Amino acid sequence: MSSGQAEAEAAAIGGQRVGENDVGITEYVSSHVGFKGTLKYRYSDFIVNEVDLEGKVVHLTDTSNPERQQKSPAAVVEDTTSDTTKTPPPPVPDAGELLAKGLSELATVIGESQAAKVKEFLQAESEESVSANQEEVRTMVLDADSDKQKRTQVHQLVRQYFPTLATDTVKVDGDHTSIRLFVTADTGKGQQGGQNPHKRQKG
Repeated sequence: MSSGQAEAEAAAIGGQRVGENDVGITEYVSSHVGFKGTLKYRYSDFIVNEVDLEGKVVHLTDTSNPERQQKSPAAVVEDTTSDTTKTPPPPVPDAGELLAKGLSELATVIGESQAAKVKEFLQAESEESVSANQEEVRTMVLDADSDKQKRTQVHQLVRQYFPTLATDTVKVDGDHTSIRLFVTADTGKGQQGGQNPHKRQKG
């Protein structure tokens, strides 16, 4: 549409064409001579026609609602049968199974004898119910191990399988590093909530 046509249409509908100066545009970045024009002035400027793969303009000829596809009774029965044959989720292990699995995996890292001591420590903890008002902290120190990767595994296994225990690292026999297990009065929160009165060391 030319500038003259736009102005003519604006005058015909009683409108006033807004120029650049009206909105504060007085300078341009480029130095060449510009030109005036109007883009997308009429509603028809916004009409878009779809074209199919053969290059033909597509027109909407049917505005009725599409019919719903209803399943046949046989298909419904088939779907119900397929739902009932799905594999059920694996059963959640109980506390005893979780404890046994944790001790088994712990034994592969720290050895059978150390794992047996951890089991005794846990049994003693369950037999002696710790009062929430007690400040006593029951601890057990594992044999020193210089392998940091193994110590990391022990920390992770305790956190995964023994919620009433927490761990940290301590120095024993001079400069040897060992893992300490402890049970506090706040056993219900496990590793995250256990109140360790000792400052945890790295490693």
